[in-house]
Amino acid sequence: MEVFIESKPAFSTKTKSRAWTAFQVLIGSLFLAACSQVSIPLYPVPMTMQTLGVFTLAIMQGGKKASYSALLYLALVSLGLPVLANGSSNAAWFAFPTAGYLVAFPIAAYVTGKLISLREKSSALWVLMSVLVGKVIIYTLGVGFLTRLLSLKESLMVGLVPFLPLAGVKLLLASTLGGLWLRSKRK
Repeated sequence: MEVFIESKPAFSTKTKSRAWTAFQVLIGSLFLAACSQVSIPLYPVPMTMQTLGVFTLAIMQGGKKASYSALLYLALVSLGLPVLANGSSNAAWFAFPTAGYLVAFPIAAYVTGKLISLREKSSALWVLMSVLVGKVIIYTLGVGFLTRLLSLKESLMVGLVPFLPLAGVKLLLASTLGGLWLRSKRK
């Protein structure tokens, strides 16, 4: 006598997909936390590698997952974990000068990732322009939030001007690495 037992996988494909997405988002948020540790302490806004991290995630994870990674990073900050620049923590981060930059991370990640995904074969120039749009979002919100504490001129002088030289380097680095990633992904 033969017995047939129908077996079902322990986890559905949908569950596996969600778990994989959650893992990617967690890794992305930890990557942003690591990027914040590479910093030059300026006042009132430190210079970090976080924007490079945001754009790297946008290119590699896509807009949606990268924005979720940035939101999870902000949740970790809100819990008071030491994931801000230089290992600092501040659960009331939204009341401080860096709030605009931090709020802009998930928005810039989403927009940059979506722009890149609009083209099936994104050229290096398209990736560069997409990252540039993300940078404009971050600096606009960052400087905008700074104007709560300083004049517009002062906000521009401390929240934009010192960052421009390294911003260009990070723009080129993110675009180059992103272009290489997208090309290798297509193969």
